[in-house]
Amino acid sequence: MRFLILVALCLVAAASAQYLTRIPLHKQTTIRASLVDNDSWEQYLKHRQQALTKSFITHSYNRLIGKTKPDSNHEIDEILRNFMDVRICGIVHT
Repeated sequence: MRFLILVALCLVAAASAQYLTRIPLHKQTTIRASLVDNDSWEQYLKHRQQALTKSFITHSYNRLIGKTKPDSNHEIDEILRNFMDVRICGIVHT
């Protein structure tokens, strides 16, 4: 039974392949590589650490005084992990 379902899915995929559009992807220079090439990597890490420390202290103080809503002016927008080595872009032609 599972084999028949697999065969049916393969047939549907093969039949619908003509309607798919292939988008070519091009790997670009990563942000980390650009910073290392320009000798700015250490400066970036220092600035990032200072900003994270300031944000942590501000957040801790706000919790201490009972202010629950964070101040958006002092936030650091760094949620993703390992994003410095990923940079792939695709050009879509219509």
